[in-house]
Amino acid sequence: RGPVNVITFTGRLAHELNVTGEMDPQSPHYSLAFQMEYGQSQENHYNGKKKALSFHLQVWGGPEGHAVNQSHIFLHTPPDEAFFGFGHRLGSPNAKGSEVHVLHRGMSSPHGYAGKPSSCQHSISSSSSCAIPQFVTSTGRALFLHNYEPSVFDLRSPTWLGIRTHTSYAKGVLIGGESILDALQIYTSIRGRTKPLPGWTQRNGVILGVQGGTKAVKEVVKRLEKYGCPMAGVLVRDWTGVKQLTHQHSGGRRIWYNWIMERGHYSHWHALVDDLEIKGISMGVYINPYIEEIPVHLRSGRRYLFSEAKKGKFFVKTRVDGGNNSNGSSIIKKKSSKQQRNFNDDDNTIYPISNEGDTQVGLIDLTNRNACQWYKQVVQSEVFEYAGASFYMADMGETAPILGAYHRPDVNGLSHHNAYSDDWARVNREAIKEAGRDGDSFFIVKAGYGRTPKYAGTTCLGDYVTNLKKRKDGGLQSVLNGIVNGGFSGFTYGHCAISVAVPRTVNSLDNRTKEMMCRWMEMNAFTALFRTHDGETPDETVSGYGDKYLLKALARWSTVYATLAEYRIRIFNEASFRGYPVVRHPVLHFPSDEQFMTEDAFSFMLGDSIYIAPIMKCGVVKTKTYIPAGRWIHLWSDSVYDIYGDTGTYVEVQAPPGEPPVFYKGCEELNLVVSKLKQKGIIGLEKTPPKPKRFSLLKK
Repeated sequence: RGPVNVITFTGRLAHELNVTGEMDPQSPHYSLAFQMEYGQSQENHYNGKKKALSFHLQVWGGPEGHAVNQSHIFLHTPPDEAFFGFGHRLGSPNAKGSEVHVLHRGMSSPHGYAGKPSSCQHSISSSSSCAIPQFVTSTGRALFLHNYEPSVFDLRSPTWLGIRTHTSYAKGVLIGGESILDALQIYTSIRGRTKPLPGWTQRNGVILGVQGGTKAVKEVVKRLEKYGCPMAGVLVRDWTGVKQLTHQHSGGRRIWYNWIMERGHYSHWHALVDDLEIKGISMGVYINPYIEEIPVHLRSGRRYLFSEAKKGKFFVKTRVDGGNNSNGSSIIKKKSSKQQRNFNDDDNTIYPISNEGDTQVGLIDLTNRNACQWYKQVVQSEVFEYAGASFYMADMGETAPILGAYHRPDVNGLSHHNAYSDDWARVNREAIKEAGRDGDSFFIVKAGYGRTPKYAGTTCLGDYVTNLKKRKDGGLQSVLNGIVNGGFSGFTYGHCAISVAVPRTVNSLDNRTKEMMCRWMEMNAFTALFRTHDGETPDETVSGYGDKYLLKALARWSTVYATLAEYRIRIFNEASFRGYPVVRHPVLHFPSDEQFMTEDAFSFMLGDSIYIAPIMKCGVVKTKTYIPAGRWIHLWSDSVYDIYGDTGTYVEVQAPPGEPPVFYKGCEELNLVVSKLKQKGIIGLEKTPPKPKRFSLLKK
């Protein structure tokens, strides 16, 4: 009934029959509607074949006192069908055989979700700060939900898929593509695609994560200049000043969540920005959606953001009923008289994000249009105009409280928790566009949902302490999994920062630690963005910026990254027009090769012509590497491998630090890249940076 392209099924769920064999009059009703989905660019029905079908499932009624609050959908799946996607999930790319929970979880930010333990406990293989209800399969099928409510995808059965979402109204789209790439292209045409990053992020080299004051930033830049390191930018996290905490958290120090330049910590800031700009290095800063109450002596005389936000009623508030956490206790924390006075509001109390001494933090309510406009103005005036930044990290979009009260009356915390990251990305995109900086500026987000790729410049997997293969510890393996998984979900520019700092508890930068850092550099030089970070608390870490061997290695891989710029920019255009990821799981181009259906990703591709198998163990100087069918050239030795058939084979190559297994397809574009690398001494007689004194490769 209705429009010609819509079909609707209605009825009642026969959960119980009475003694006469008739349907129980209290059985829930349902309505299931299907409609052809055309997308934004008509890509899902080319060649006369319509490939996307939207569905709407509504369940209502039921026995008195037992209202429907969940929807369950079941689909058949062949036993050999592999499932990819679900956002930047850190677990195995093929999710078949697991249960995936779509609920944003920050690594250190519990949100009070009072659900079943199985659906809210953090699992590194299923939930993350960038989890979305979407998948694409090895047969070219795809599905995504429009819902923001938490959902669970049960893939444990070999023959069926169960989808449970915490709402009585489930809506989404089914896609039937010719291949994985075809389904991904249709999906991104409907949900939106990421715009290319500015060209300077690709051509100029590494973006350094540096903090500690003006002198510290200048010193790091000077050291890297000595080794000829190409540098695109500097991301300064502590530009707002550093706060000493009164309890044990992050080493007792963190930055002030007050997005105003702290001129005492960074003296001569504008001269620093000008000096860097002359060298072709852009300035970047850090922000998040929190606003903090700050002491009087830090109020610069220009603006006091906490007071502005409080007066405008821009913070998320505590529900009138107070709410309970999972163990039934009240979530409202006891506050001192001073805290109570500062957080008193006309309607109710601002949601208590944390207790850190006598200061409090409020979260901006992005359902409030006035709050969004105000925050955009803060970004434009403080980040772009006053600080002179060209880019920034927009962190912590995953921490909206489920038990919070929001400005819009039709919004509840259960659905808005996941939606907040989409809104956060949208607000930041609008801030850049309205400032007239679209095209030359960008921002980085850690959290995301279905529409985040449409707005965000790039997504990152957080800042990890350098580790190698161990997935449970958030090491290199989990990062590679997360990047390729995000690529299946439309996050085309996923990347991860390289840690150049280790906790002081490790004692020092020993040879094993340096080798691990170099292996991270090797992998990330072939991703969408080459970026480092030096930890959240410099006082509690040992920085690699003072080590000659690591500086030379960073200069080497920044040169490789910059030399690949034109090749990557071509891939960026492909990502914008087709939705293909920059970093790709090999199964996208070799769908019939079962070797790529293994538990963890052991290799990846940069575009369609470069194949990388990163080393994830210490002490490796030679390795057997699997490469797919085709003609491949080993980057470091020029050895040619011709592999025929539908599957690849293992080849043994030298792989000391500085020479990871990298292969490319011979073409004019990449032949030119290789020629430039030889001219710069990256490939040739001086293949690797000099080893540090007493450097030894330790076995695992």
